[in-house]
Amino acid sequence: MLKTNFTDLIDKIYQKNMKIKKIKILNKNFIFIFDYLFARQILLNKENFFAKNEMVFNKIKPITGKNGLVQMQGDISREYRSYSKPIFVLDNIKKNENIISFIASNYVDKIENNKPLDVSDFIMQLVLEIAFRVFLGFNINNTKCLGQNFLRLNELCGKRMMSFFCFPLYIPTLNNLKINFLKNNIRNSISEQIELSNYNIHSDEKNVVNLFKNDNYLIDQCMTFLFAGHETAAASITFTLLLLAEYPYYQEQIYKGDDDIIKNIYKESLRLYPPAYMLVRQVKKDTIFNDFKLHVSDQIIICVKQIQQSERYFYKPQDFFPERFLQHNKNEGFMPFGMGEKSCLGEKYAYLEAITILREICKKFIIKKREKKIEYSKLITLHPKQGQFIWLQKR
Repeated sequence: MLKTNFTDLIDKIYQKNMKIKKIKILNKNFIFIFDYLFARQILLNKENFFAKNEMVFNKIKPITGKNGLVQMQGDISREYRSYSKPIFVLDNIKKNENIISFIASNYVDKIENNKPLDVSDFIMQLVLEIAFRVFLGFNINNTKCLGQNFLRLNELCGKRMMSFFCFPLYIPTLNNLKINFLKNNIRNSISEQIELSNYNIHSDEKNVVNLFKNDNYLIDQCMTFLFAGHETAAASITFTLLLLAEYPYYQEQIYKGDDDIIKNIYKESLRLYPPAYMLVRQVKKDTIFNDFKLHVSDQIIICVKQIQQSERYFYKPQDFFPERFLQHNKNEGFMPFGMGEKSCLGEKYAYLEAITILREICKKFIIKKREKKIEYSKLITLHPKQGQFIWLQKR
């Protein structure tokens, strides 16, 4: 069992219609949740019995920042979430729509007609530039290098997160040295850009640098927002484009410009390939949960990908069928942004960004069909593998 990791274990133990599975590893209980209603109970109804999973979250601190919002819990988490909310109020999101559209249009105009495009690499650079401008308030030129560093750090921290055992970061193993180098490189790049701007980051804008300007953990907050606002968005938009290459009918629907249809296409991509493919908690009070005795420090793994592809909630769940969201208004079984106190603050922003980018590409290009199956890696997030090419033909 120790030769495997969380994701391998999920794939091995999951069976059709399974709701919950308890396994003991090294005297620690792991409870895998495959049921949407059980997940709701954990994330909403019984929230006081479950806390952030320290075992997992400690392993991803290099990419989120030691004191970034995603690492916080309890009153301090609620306090910092309230500080962050002005970024995601509807008026501010709409103001950012012009920024997103402008940057996306510039990128799309540079695409060569009928030439192979590494879609993961292209979208990563595009979304990272948008993230720097929207969340930090400035433009950055070396998006390719910085994006690759983020992706590599995601991969290394993802392997740590999935392992049942790994050495502390202060022990100079080869992987730990790589993690610390990449972490410091990214943090230094952010610090240099802020210093160069002398903190004059469009002072009228609601962004991380302005809201946390006097905070001791400013760079940690920047790390969290860049990771959450770039890595997951880039992955999900890339998956959507790869799917559109297989289903040209939906390209034409996007070309016609109905935002509700575009949103449903993106939601269906999120259902099939959720970047946050599992949510982790740990028990903080002994309790009974659906006839299972849970004890303090038991590990809870909510298997989002399996839930979203269950026949309990979706007809023909393996099929790409965006229309299901016209008929599925309650969205039961759909949880790509989590639920409860720790749900994603940027859900509305994520939809707006995806709709804007997808519309910008499809109004100018036809995405040519790919023959290969979509490939992905399970890192901290579910991420499309690089080197998956699409061909874009000008309309």
